[in-house]
Amino acid sequence: MTEDAAKRAALSAKLRELGARFTERNVGDLAALVACVERLRTGAPDALRDIEAIAHRMSGTGATLGFHAISAAAEALERLAGSPGVTQMELTAAIETLRVAIARHEQQA
Repeated sequence: MTEDAAKRAALSAKLRELGARFTERNVGDLAALVACVERLRTGAPDALRDIEAIAHRMSGTGATLGFHAISAAAEALERLAGSPGVTQMELTAAIETLRVAIARHEQQA
């Protein structure tokens, strides 16, 4: 194996590792997003900001790793959470869309 091929193989392995860690973290992130919606029901003022932050991280990491459907769904959730007058029902639907994107990715992996 040439030096370039070895470097490409090492990079590919590292990207697979990062992708696996991202996929594992998605489970916790989805639970955190659902918990944020529950916190909204109790009037927690920072819950929307937390949803935006989690969705922003998921969108950016997903885009970096090439998980475009996850990234797009997370970006849509981030924008929605920053919209004035957003409802819990809208947030819940967007989180479900994100969950489906993650599930499809996991099935393809």
